[in-house]
This record gives sequence, structure tokens and C-alpha cells, in this order.
Amino acid sequence: MNEALTNDQSNEKNRCDKQMLFFGLAPNIIKINSYQPFKDEVDILRNQLIIINDAGPNKTVQTIDISEGKSSLKHDFANFEGGICMEGLAYGKKYSIPIVHDMMQTSDIYQIKDGEIVSFAQHIKDVLEPRLVDMSLKHYTTTMADLDMGIMKAGDFAATIGNSGVVASGGTVAGGVIADAFKVIAGVQDQFILLRGHWKNTDHDFYEGIILNSIVDHLGHIYTGMKGVVTSGASNASVGDATITNERTGKSTTANVLGAYVMQGMHPHLDNYRISGPGLADLIVPIQTKFRETIVVNFHLEPI
Repeated sequence: MNEALTNDQSNEKNRCDKQMLFFGLAPNIIKINSYQPFKDEVDILRNQLIIINDAGPNKTVQTIDISEGKSSLKHDFANFEGGICMEGLAYGKKYSIPIVHDMMQTSDIYQIKDGEIVSFAQHIKDVLEPRLVDMSLKHYTTTMADLDMGIMKAGDFAATIGNSGVVASGGTVAGGVIADAFKVIAGVQDQFILLRGHWKNTDHDFYEGIILNSIVDHLGHIYTGMKGVVTSGASNASVGDATITNERTGKSTTANVLGAYVMQGMHPHLDNYRISGPGLADLIVPIQTKFRETIVVNFHLEPI
């Protein structure tokens, strides 16, 4: 079984992606960084999107090796984040920066409760991010990319925990992790509504921009897809009963009597598609669908 986003999840992710593009504009970064409560919510949203993207819609549960994989990923995270913390600790002690008690050794990081790994990685980022410029000037090597990588590794680990119930019910790791991420995102969206008024009088254009970029967009999911015609043989005869199937999701459609087909309600993704028809050799083609576009892809089958 493969796990794909539901329509509602897809629409919500489209909204989140749109918000992050808006928040990432250079002038807007400055505004957001000036208001810590809002910045915190933007950081949480960014991390949840990392988790969703990393979980992937096609990472199915393998009941064997989950424990082994979990241990390996936690060691990987602890080793990586421990390196960041040791440099942060060295910097803090040498220059009397009040971050010493936030840093942890690799062995201690490994002992952190499983459910607190992602929040710990975010905390380390929150502590060190304001210090990165000064650390760089003093020739320390930790970068923003390192802090983001720590969060991503935490997300990799998060995808392996709390899934025993999902496994038992025949679900997927991705499904459980993705559902949890969207629960967190719902809280973030509530906070955006409550906090955006900070700019209502002082920067109304930015306030309006937050509202406009927070509208749920249903069209992206509906119109992302492909269409075309299926033909066969030297005469290019229409294949009226051809079937086009996404091999990852199992979604399929059948061509009409003229050989024409349409597949929509999809997610932008590179997938293999199997095109088949009676008496004809199957064709497997990799296709990248595009957000808000119904691309044209024609297929030609040959007799067996």
C-alpha cells in the first residue's frame, strides 16, 4: 500500500508552500524576525513541511527492521547534532556566551526521549542561529545549513517512532507522520490568524499579504495532471480501452473510444506510468507532473 496526501492535505500543503514563499522574501524575513512569536510559528511550519516532504507519500511500512532503523537514525542524529553542540559549547565557554547549558554531548542527546528529538533540534537552531555571524567571524564552522540538516535528521528519526499502531492496522509510516504534522500545522495556522494583527496598523500591506497568502488554494490539486491520446501500430489506430496507471499511487484512468484520456486531481511528482491495452505490449514511461498544469503526454503502443 502506498500513502498519498488526501485532497485536504494537498490543499493545505499548497497553502503552506505559498506562505513560506511569501515569508521567505527578503523584506519579509526582516519583518518576521522582528516579532519573535510570529517567527517561532514560521519556524515550526518550516520544520513540519520538512517532515512531510521527508516522510514522502510512498514510504511504506516495513515491519521488519523498524527498531534497527530507529536506533541507527537516532545514533546518526545524535552524532551529527552532538558535533554542532560541541562547537557551540566551545564557543560559549570561550567567549562567555550564555548558551552553555543548552548544548549537549552526543551520549546525552541519544538519551533524549524519542518524542522530543525534533523539538530539541529546533531549540539548538533557535539558540545558535542568532550567533552564526559572530561564530563565523571567529572562524567556527557551524552554518545555517548544518542547523537545518539537524532538523531534517530529526525528521528522519521522527518518521520511525510512534508507528506500532499504524503497522498493526496495515497503514504506513508516512501516513502517521504526515497526519501528525498536519495537526501541528493546524495550530500554526491558528497562531498566524491571532498574531498577524501585529502589523495591521504599522504595516498594512504586509498584514494583507499574510491574509492573501493564507487562503487555501483548491485549484492546484484539481488541475495538476496530464492528458493525451493513446495510439497503436503502424496505422496509429486509437486505443479506446487503453489504461494509464500511476505505478506509485495506483491511480488509473481509461481512454475513451477516440483513445483520449485525462488524469487530474494529482500531486506534482515524478512517477512511472504503465500504459496497457488488449493485445498490446505494456509501456512504462517516467513522467513529471507539474503544479497547476495539465500537461499533454501522448503514448504509442506496439502489438505483442
